[in-house]
This record gives sequence, structure tokens and C-alpha cells, in this order.
Amino acid sequence: AADPAPPASLPQMLTITISADPTTGYAAIQNNLPVMRAVTIVNSGATPLLGVELTLSCAPGFASGERILFERIEAGDAMVVAVVGEIDLDSAERLTEALAAAIAFKSRVLVDLCACTLIDSVGLSTLLVALRDAKVRDVRLAVACVPDGEPRRLFDLVFGKALFTTCDDRASGLAELRRVP
Repeated sequence: AADPAPPASLPQMLTITISADPTTGYAAIQNNLPVMRAVTIVNSGATPLLGVELTLSCAPGFASGERILFERIEAGDAMVVAVVGEIDLDSAERLTEALAAAIAFKSRVLVDLCACTLIDSVGLSTLLVALRDAKVRDVRLAVACVPDGEPRRLFDLVFGKALFTTCDDRASGLAELRRVP
């Protein structure tokens, strides 16, 4: 049985866009090859959404689905891309994809490096490419990193304050992005 539709009185606040590989066949699904390339979620409401669960499934029945739980989806036109751990050769591709999706769909992007412990040259390059792409698309990009952390020390050493807008935490980063330039 299909899930019932939401009541008509509820405003549409959540937009979900799924980018899939159009060349995928049954063999790819049977062998657990990635079918989805990106899932973009936009909260166009006025308040954050908490505890959102997204269940993705497809036919045929043998295809495994995916359940994703989002603790918080920020409101408005800012997207937060948070990094936990290291940005290095092993993780830079995932960050590149996340930043590209954020820049493609939002007018403001905050890169939250408050829980980032290391950035190597590949990570710096990834952030520079994101900054370039953001400028081309007229997207405001800011970086949040704790004042005494490794990412902030590296940013100050390599970039100074000339390239990136840096803030001390996520809240101040979002506030900076909301400020009229």
C-alpha cells in the first residue's frame, strides 16, 4: 500500500532532487553499483527541520534501498557542508562532490571545518576550486573553523584574510552569510 499523501494544508518546505545514472541496468543494481549520484535536499521553510528521515528505494525488489537520517536541515538558502576528521587525498573527492552540489543549488554555502583535524595540499586545492566555482555562480562561500585549530592556522598562514571569509563557528558563519554584502 502506498503511503498517504500529506494534508493539503501543509506548506511545501522540503525539495528533494535525486541525480541518478541513466545508464544503469539490472546487472549494475544486482552487483550493488551506485545508481544515485547525488541527493540534494533544500529546506525552503523559515525554520530548521529536525530528525528528517529519507528512505530511498527502487524497483526491482532485489535492489537494496538506503535509509538516511538528517539530524538537522537548515532553513533558507544557506547550506552547511561539515567536515569531520581529515581532508586529504582519501576524503577530498567526497568533499569536492558535496561542495559542488551545494554550490549548484544554493546561493550561500558554509564550509564547517570546526571538527576538521587536518587539511593537506589536496584539501586546500579542493577548497580553492570550490571558491572559484562559487564566484563563477555568484554564490557566497564562507568557512567556519575554530580560532586555535589546525585548519584556521593553515588558512591564516596560506591565505591570510584575502581569499576566504572565515568565522569562528557555524553560527557566526551562517550569520555572516545572511549579512547583506
